[in-house]
Amino acid sequence: MESLIYEVDGVPAAYAAIRYGTYLHHCAKTAELIELDVVEPMRKEGVGTKFLKDIEMLARQKGCVELALATNQKRKKAHRFYEKRGMKQTHFTYTKNI
Repeated sequence: MESLIYEVDGVPAAYAAIRYGTYLHHCAKTAELIELDVVEPMRKEGVGTKFLKDIEMLARQKGCVELALATNQKRKKAHRFYEKRGMKQTHFTYTKNI
């Protein structure tokens, strides 16, 4: 697992946590984006797009052939962000309160 900070002019602008592995439900070496957050003042400035491209490049360098993530069904803006950047919904995630 790896944590990344994206800076703009030396100031932290975004954070990501990524886990690398070969998962049965993906059938390939995958970079799983666990967290991605852009600080509020930097949203809509292209920071998320640039950071995601850097994450993809890093994942390829580590031998991954796929980038995956999960997001809550209620986060419609996040869905649009990822879909505009070429990601597709291919899995279902189930949870249970315990």
